[in-house]
Amino acid sequence: MKGIVVVALLALLGCRGGQTASAAAGETAGEEANRGRYYEAVIAPTEVGLNEKASVVVSLTAGSGYHWNDEYPASFKVSAGETVGIEKADFSVKTKDIEVTREAARMTVPMVVKAAGVQELLVKGSFSVCNETSCKIMRNEEIRLSFSGK
Repeated sequence: MKGIVVVALLALLGCRGGQTASAAAGETAGEEANRGRYYEAVIAPTEVGLNEKASVVVSLTAGSGYHWNDEYPASFKVSAGETVGIEKADFSVKTKDIEVTREAARMTVPMVVKAAGVQELLVKGSFSVCNETSCKIMRNEEIRLSFSGK
C-alpha cells in the first residue's frame, strides 16, 4: 500500500506547469494515438501543378476541448520524396513563420512538384495543445499528409 502512495505522489510531482504525468515525462503515444484526439492535420490545396513554384498550407487544428499552446516553442521540419522540391523546410514559432491562433497553427510550405501522382509530405515536429486542466506535448510527432501532382 505504501508503494502505491509513493508512486501516485511521484506521478503528481511530475506534473509540472499543467502537463499530464506522461507529458512531464516526455512520453507520447505516437501519431496514431495523438492525431484525431489532440489535433487534426490537413493540407491545402490537395492538388499542385507540376514544375512550377507553388505553396501548400499545412494546418494543425487543436482537437475538441483543446486549444493551441502559444507558450510552447513549436517547431517543425518538412520533407518529401525526390519528386518534390521543398524550398523551405524549417518552421518555428520563434522565427514567426508559423501563424498561430487559439484554434490552430498554420505554415505555408513553398515547393516545386516534379512528378504527377500522389505525393507525401512528412511534417515532423514538437508542439503542444491544452485544455482547461492540462497540456499535452507532442515531441518529434510525425505527420504524413498526401497531395497530388497534376
